[in-house]
Amino acid sequence: MKKILLASHGLMAEGISNTLKIFIGECDNIYTVCAYVNQGSEFLQELQKFINSSENDGNTIIFTDIYGGSITQKIIELLIKAGKDIPVVAGANLPLVLSAALSTEKFTKENLQKSFEECKFVLVNLQQEEQFKGEPREDSENDFFEWNETKVSYRGEGESYCYIKLNFALRRNHQLAINKKEG
Repeated sequence: MKKILLASHGLMAEGISNTLKIFIGECDNIYTVCAYVNQGSEFLQELQKFINSSENDGNTIIFTDIYGGSITQKIIELLIKAGKDIPVVAGANLPLVLSAALSTEKFTKENLQKSFEECKFVLVNLQQEEQFKGEPREDSENDFFEWNETKVSYRGEGESYCYIKLNFALRRNHQLAINKKEG
């Protein structure tokens, strides 16, 4: 069974986990560690417990919030001490974690690189992007993981509107997960 750890400074890990539940339902295999929320270092024991209970079998992955951050550094230190070869991905975002949660493949270097390419996060000033302007279409339950358009409004000089096209690039993994559950 796959095991995924989300570890962050503050509550980001729980936020990603809660959002995942909206997309894929309850998951017994997703764990969170939110460091520096309470005084003390109980998060270190949580990290150690997860690492100790994990195998080097390609079914475990750890996502952290920021490259070079204290959480990432501590996880690397604990993995080395435990002699574990578990992938650690720093700078996690929702599309990447969702892809990992839905994947039926092992977390190899090649598969991770493929996921990185599929889930690249791009910052775009949508107000200046002509391709995102237009009229929204009627959404249906069947095309949820295909292109959806959402109207977004925000305040600036006057009120501006733009349309965001979202593609989670996860249709393949989503369909594999559904087929596995049905089969």
